[in-house]
Amino acid sequence: MTALWSSLRSEHCPDCAGERMFEQPLCVDGHEPDTCPDWACTDCGLAVFLGAPQVPARTRTLVTAAA
Repeated sequence: MTALWSSLRSEHCPDCAGERMFEQPLCVDGHEPDTCPDWACTDCGLAVFLGAPQVPARTRTLVTAAA
């Protein structure tokens, strides 16, 4: 059986008004393990977005004129 939650961390929960444990669900958006910004409070279930999304770096192709 596959686990539904992967990571745990302690954060302030606005709904619980205190420090609580947050769990990270398995990501369905394609993030690498332990990099998904979605977390949920283990006490009340409040879902939060912690951290900035990872955006792939842009690459440029240099085009030069033939001599």
